[in-house]
Formats: sequence, structure tokens, C-alpha cells
Amino acid sequence: MKEPVYYPQRVKQARLQAVVDLLEAGNGPAMIEFVGDPPELSSSATLPRPCARVEGGKLIFLGTPIITGPAQVPGTFTKARLFDGNGEVVMVMSVGPEDSNACIRLPPKALNPRFGIGVMLPEFVVHGA
Repeated sequence: MKEPVYYPQRVKQARLQAVVDLLEAGNGPAMIEFVGDPPELSSSATLPRPCARVEGGKLIFLGTPIITGPAQVPGTFTKARLFDGNGEVVMVMSVGPEDSNACIRLPPKALNPRFGIGVMLPEFVVHGA
């Protein structure tokens, strides 16, 4: 059975700030890619600079990225990958509805994209990172 890991607030803040620093350090802009069920479902967005801040033990992404690659197949996003400006994966997180325990909680329209429709995300929070 997996046991959760608990960090003191100062350690959590430092870990999350390290993620922000990695995202900001690349040669280009950071990106987020959403993938889903089925696995062919994917979409990505370029994140603005600065892209995030750490506040109250949460990673808060700034701006309004646009999910640019329309979903090619119907389905639901279940995972997100953060890439730094060099294209290296920095973090992989669960994605789910607003009332879930997922790391990224999205409204229904963003969670279930439709072919040909870009999705605008408001500022969003990574929970439990």
C-alpha cells in the first residue's frame, strides 16, 4: 500500500519553486501537454514567461494559455506533462474534473475537448505537487 509523503510547508515551497526555476531556465518557453484516454488524445500549450508562481504550497500557473492542438479523437484528459524551454520533461501530473483529487482540476469543457475547438485555460493550480 502506498503511503502519502508529507513535507513541511517550507520544503514544499522549495520543491515547487525548483519546478518553476526549471521551467523558466530553458532556451525557449515552457510547454504543457495534456494526454488522455484514449492515449491518442493529446493537446499542448505554450506557457507565458513568467509561467508560474508558488503560493501557499501550490504551484499556480499564470496567464491564459490556449490549448493549440485540437484533440484528434474524442476522450478525456487524464495526465499532463510539463516541459522546460529545452523540451525536457520537468513534471508529470494527474488531470481530472474540478471535484476530483487530481493534481490539475479542469472544468468540463477543458477536460473533454472537441475536435477543432481550442480551449482557453484560466489561471490554474497544481494541487498536491
